[in-house]
Amino acid sequence: MSEEAPKRGSGETLPLGSRSEVFPANPLPGFDSASAMAHLARMKGAHTADLMALICRQGYPPRTDIFNQLRMIDNPALLRLVDNGSISWPDGNRYFGFVFEQPQNSRLWQSIDEVHAPMTEDFIKSHFITPVVGALRELADAGIMHGSVRPTNIFWRETGSGMPQLGECVTAPPGVGQPVLFEPPDRAQAAPFARGAGTIADDMYAFGVTLVLLILGQNPMRGMDDAAIVKAKLEKGSFGALVVNQRVQPAHFELLRGLLHEDPKQRWLPHDLEAWIGGQRLTPKQAESNRRPARALMFDGKELWQIRHVIRAMADNVPAAVQIIDREELDRWLRRALMDDDRADRVQEAINVLRNSGRTAHLDEQKVAMVCMALDPGGPIFYRGQAFLPFGIGPALAETLRAGGNVQIIAEVISNQFIGYWVNQQQEGKTELVPLAQTFERVRGYIERASVGSGIERAAYELNPTLPCMSPLLRGQYILTPKDLLPALEKSSREAGKPREPIDRHLAAWIATRDRSMDYLLRPLNEQADSPRRALAIITLFSEWQRKHGPDHLPGLAGWLISLAEPLTRRYHYKPLHAEVASRLGEATEQGRLADLLHLLDDPKAVERDQQNFSAARQLYRAMTTQTHILDQQMRNHAEVARRYGRPVATYIAWVLSAMASVFSIMKMMTAG
Repeated sequence: MSEEAPKRGSGETLPLGSRSEVFPANPLPGFDSASAMAHLARMKGAHTADLMALICRQGYPPRTDIFNQLRMIDNPALLRLVDNGSISWPDGNRYFGFVFEQPQNSRLWQSIDEVHAPMTEDFIKSHFITPVVGALRELADAGIMHGSVRPTNIFWRETGSGMPQLGECVTAPPGVGQPVLFEPPDRAQAAPFARGAGTIADDMYAFGVTLVLLILGQNPMRGMDDAAIVKAKLEKGSFGALVVNQRVQPAHFELLRGLLHEDPKQRWLPHDLEAWIGGQRLTPKQAESNRRPARALMFDGKELWQIRHVIRAMADNVPAAVQIIDREELDRWLRRALMDDDRADRVQEAINVLRNSGRTAHLDEQKVAMVCMALDPGGPIFYRGQAFLPFGIGPALAETLRAGGNVQIIAEVISNQFIGYWVNQQQEGKTELVPLAQTFERVRGYIERASVGSGIERAAYELNPTLPCMSPLLRGQYILTPKDLLPALEKSSREAGKPREPIDRHLAAWIATRDRSMDYLLRPLNEQADSPRRALAIITLFSEWQRKHGPDHLPGLAGWLISLAEPLTRRYHYKPLHAEVASRLGEATEQGRLADLLHLLDDPKAVERDQQNFSAARQLYRAMTTQTHILDQQMRNHAEVARRYGRPVATYIAWVLSAMASVFSIMKMMTAG
């Protein structure tokens, strides 16, 4: 699966999903997103084209898992989702796409660094906040995180005409395409693919940042890179970094303080915002991360005052972090300066857990990772220069595999059981997170097995249930459901330079994840390439897949599988039978029925009959060979031969000569007479 965008097409409409069709020749660039290209679309049979299709880039797995819930939401402040499905594009590749009703207006902002006129309190409250919070509440009720709330993904006119509409959130995983500015500090520290699906609290934070930009008319962190933005939020808190020292009306302070709260448990949710709109006044609590200790922690010559700032510094400098941990400087600072014995106890427990684990590889990095989790249980996992939120490990693994990157760090995060430890650190919602820990424990078992159908590839598909198959065999295809697989392999069978077998590690892992009953057929794939069991397993696998998912006619794939059949046809010893099987294989290939192919290559009765006849022939051959050997040895002993056969032969010859003489005498007498 390569990161490619569909080329602008031409020609007639193309079907997408069950109810819509797309115009490849009619792009809508004003509605493009970072992960998809927009094209004109319509309902099948309709006379007007009032829809838009977002055709996803192949490198961005879409959020197909939320399609049904999102389609049920009918709120004018949210783009209405109509259809989804894969589409065969004019460039010969297949892509996935979503169909929406077209937005009523253009984008609110084209760039987050634009400068606009500030919005007044009354205007923004009545024309923007009120309708958008209703859409956010419906998303929250459906258990959906939007993940892309920002001014550049909102369609509205600043004049207030029309309804503001939140843009799409399905063409890429949450966090992908979302600028760091709109992410809470914990998510902002992780790479986009490593953020994972968050909660409605993260959307409310992004909405709060959006309001800051609209109220100010500009981005208060314009010109700062991602690292500087994250550092400012960690040091000053989000409210301090974005709002303090800005010209903000006092009436907005309470609103923005509540939406930008560092602690997601204290952050305003949609019902809080609706209460504020209704006139109720809420008092946000002081963020724990902003409490100032009695003294700073000296770390690598620098004074650190905040927990999250300490965590980030430790993650960036592991050797220095190990020193303050081993010398108990961190413990003393937590207990004496921060007066937080509970946190200090968690740190000591993390050290003891690691000490008793028996692990040796990257021990210092593991120690820092576990101590950071103990310091901030809800924060990301920092390990070997990278940061992951647990729900983002799966998408991060998939993206690393797609990009051909080094997956070792992610594999170690899973193998070291960091996710289970992270779950155990949670004070609230721990019960709901137990399935997450169980999933990663199961995946750890796959990673530790190198067999075909397991390994890091299996981990990627287990952690990303909607991830398309990334096998190089299927390049240019989009294999999301079981019924997509065999038609794609049929197309690949016609390509020049295809590999010997129509299966590889990626495809085997995807199959095992989509249908666990196939696991037993994957085990023989670990045998040598010319093994009859391996060839039979591959043919059986695809025969069973065709039976379950179709289609019925696969001549190209059948021909591809025939090339593997030599180890199986070699089992037939009777040449006429071998020729008959070869002839019937050709007929079955033309029909494209893999079950017929399998029956010919794995007919137990024919194989048994051929084997019995071959065994009988071998026994007869051995008997004849033995007798011939005995005769040969006897012929080599002339004396014995003379003794055993000379006298009888001489007697017989004498009798013949005597008989001939008698006959001659009688004939002479008769002639004379």
